[in-house]
Amino acid sequence: MSKCKSPYCFVADQQCIDHNVKKLIASHSNGHCINLVLQYSLGEACPKIDLMVKECGELVTHFKRCELNALLPTSLKQQCNTRWNSVYDMLHSIDSNFKQVEDLLFIRKEDNSYMDSIDQNLMKNLCELLSYFKIASEQLSADQQPTLHLVLPWINKLKSYCEIKTNDSPVIKQVKKIMLEQIQEKIWLTQLHEIATFLHPMTKNLLSLSQNERDDVHKATREMLKTVGLVQSQQLTTMYEQESEDDDDYDEVHYYAKAKLSFAKDEPVLEWWDKWSLNYPKLSALAKWLLGIPASSATSERIFSASGRVLEERRQNLSGDVVNDILFLRNFRNIY
Repeated sequence: MSKCKSPYCFVADQQCIDHNVKKLIASHSNGHCINLVLQYSLGEACPKIDLMVKECGELVTHFKRCELNALLPTSLKQQCNTRWNSVYDMLHSIDSNFKQVEDLLFIRKEDNSYMDSIDQNLMKNLCELLSYFKIASEQLSADQQPTLHLVLPWINKLKSYCEIKTNDSPVIKQVKKIMLEQIQEKIWLTQLHEIATFLHPMTKNLLSLSQNERDDVHKATREMLKTVGLVQSQQLTTMYEQESEDDDDYDEVHYYAKAKLSFAKDEPVLEWWDKWSLNYPKLSALAKWLLGIPASSATSERIFSASGRVLEERRQNLSGDVVNDILFLRNFRNIY
């Protein structure tokens, strides 16, 4: 069995890489990057959207202060700057209760105060656009299955959802344009994401890339096999020769890329690599290491937040090791 001498990897909210540190791979938290895209796009850069979001926030505050949520089918939700997708949750909660909210305000003779300046059609269109970002951030911040291979496909999807259509309103066209610019500026994609996408059997064909770009990913995968100690330099040279001369030596990257492989939609990808480890022992070891890198730092942040509930007022004398053990058992007890 191949042993993988893996370099260390960390996931950070922002780029904070010490280039003097050896055997270190850094990856941005893509969930945070998506959130930054939305924060900027829905803020002062698009005044009409910014104004509507603020007015919706005032409406929700009014309903909570006057205890009117109990009179609605579902409660209105307030946005929170530190909580992902909270703008979508707020707008969606208002849109779902729009008629009932109007009726309540009319009965209370407050309709002109809050609803006249909220455009329901604009809210619906914005909710539809934001729903894609919500799904993306939720899938990229999952902690029960690999997520790194989803980054490249999801960023391409978000770009396509932000393409301007002829029937879009001027405000939606403006916010889509800003979102596209922010995706380019704030989301940091590297070959790490491309290799992870290549190592998932459903996305290994890398259809969003050109043939030259696919060849570069295959080459980078071979280099990574060397980086993590799965192949030696001499073996790597043989692999490059086989790509061009079709040598008889077995190049796992070449044959994996060309093979037509079956993959059930609900099959865990790490179990799939276990099943195919006899055919691709080195790639299997690399996949298990690389796909173990999270696309987002959300899991570690959730665990950090949970530590505040462990170290409550009556449990202040717990040692650090005991807290670590409690958090580990609490969050990973279902793995085995």
